[in-house]
Amino acid sequence: FAFYDSGIDDTAKIRARLEWYDFLKSINNKPIFDMEMHILDDSSEITRNNMHPDFIAANAWMGAIHGVDLTGIWAYSEMDTSILNTAFEKRPYELRKYAKTALDASRLADELAMFKNAEREVGILYSYESRIFSDQYLSNLYSTYTLLTSNGQKPLFITERQISKI
Repeated sequence: FAFYDSGIDDTAKIRARLEWYDFLKSINNKPIFDMEMHILDDSSEITRNNMHPDFIAANAWMGAIHGVDLTGIWAYSEMDTSILNTAFEKRPYELRKYAKTALDASRLADELAMFKNAEREVGILYSYESRIFSDQYLSNLYSTYTLLTSNGQKPLFITERQISKI
C-alpha cells in the first residue's frame, strides 16, 4: 500500500489511510493502534488555512469509523524549527477540534462500534505477487476501494491464503 504520500491532496490522504485501516481490520481483526499519525505535513513553515481543523477532525472521525481504537498524533515541538508545521502549541484551533472529535467519538462509542462491526458484502483480493509484478496493481486496488466506499460498501480485503473466508 502506498499509505502516505505528501504529494497527494488531503482527501486522498484520508482515503489512503482509511484503506490501510480497512486492510488491517480485514487481514487480522484486532484493535488498531496508530501511534504515529501525521495529521499535517512536516514543514519548516507553519501553513494556515481554514480547512486544517476540519481536516484533523475528519481524520480522527473517519479513523474511528474504520476501526482505529487508539491514535497517537505525531507532533513536534516548536524547538525543532525544521518541522514547525506540526507544532500544536502554535495551532490551538486544530488541537481544540481534534479534542472535541475525540470526546464525541468516546460519547458515541456504541454507534461507532456498529460501523466497525458492519458486515462486509464485497471483497477485494489482495495479491502480494501482483503488487510485485505490476506497477498498476496498487493504483487499481486504490481505485476499486474508492469506488466501493463511495457507493456505501465496506470492502473486505482478502489475501490469497484467506480465500476460504469467502
